[in-house]
Amino acid sequence: MVVEILKNSGYCYGVKNAIEIAFKARKENPNQKIYVLGMLVHNEEIIKKLELENIITINVPYNEYEKEIQKINKNDILIFPAHGHDIKLEKITKARQIKVVDAICPMVKRCQDLIIEALNKKKKVIYIGIKNHAETLLALSLSKDIIFVDYNQPINYYFNTKYDYYCINQTTLSYIQLDSLHNQLKKIIPHLEIANEICNFTKIRQKSLLNLPNDVDGIIVCGSLKSSNTTRLFELAKKRYSNCYVSFVSNTDEIDLLKIKSLQHIIVLGGTSTSMEQLEELKEYLLKLNN
Repeated sequence: MVVEILKNSGYCYGVKNAIEIAFKARKENPNQKIYVLGMLVHNEEIIKKLELENIITINVPYNEYEKEIQKINKNDILIFPAHGHDIKLEKITKARQIKVVDAICPMVKRCQDLIIEALNKKKKVIYIGIKNHAETLLALSLSKDIIFVDYNQPINYYFNTKYDYYCINQTTLSYIQLDSLHNQLKKIIPHLEIANEICNFTKIRQKSLLNLPNDVDGIIVCGSLKSSNTTRLFELAKKRYSNCYVSFVSNTDEIDLLKIKSLQHIIVLGGTSTSMEQLEELKEYLLKLNN
């Protein structure tokens, strides 16, 4: 059995940055309570490491965030996660005088700034994203006039073509599917400006996945089931390599041993919130199965 880790794997800059910000906050504030509003990044192993540093993840549904913020004292620290947050939450933390540390991914912040810029220019903004994903909720919180196009649904919206439209997207989508949606919109809207904001780490990894050796017969995608870009990799693998065994796991316990032992060439990969250490561990586990 040959087991390889897909090239260009490991954390993206935004994930590394968020983790560094969280641990720096603990180092600089050793005696204060620190909370993260939701998952800092979509990686359960990181959440466990944060807990060891007494950094508490507020693990509740998104619509309960406001209520949870009300429980935080003004001397405590609240970290906003990498994938963004509803801007109304900033007003609540400010009113309660809670110290905020924002670990937002720079790419997500760039999208936020571009949307605000387009709105200030009186453009009609179209946002393509996954319903209820944190990035999407951030974008839609910027204005009630933003037109949401669901990445997973057919485009069946009415667009008044007398307006100038500005189209932007969630950063963790499939660039192939996004190109298809852009082409559909261009046929409907004559005056359409497109800001293709797919994260470069995400795009490079998707392209690497699409160019595997011909003898690959197994693909294992490793990461959190809550990770958008990891899910997109799994979907892409299933579609492109229909003759291969393709599996999505969060850890080695979920490996189907009977299926794996019959494979000859396995590619292991993960989303941008899956560490190289996790992938190396999975690789070693698979190689041991063959001995």
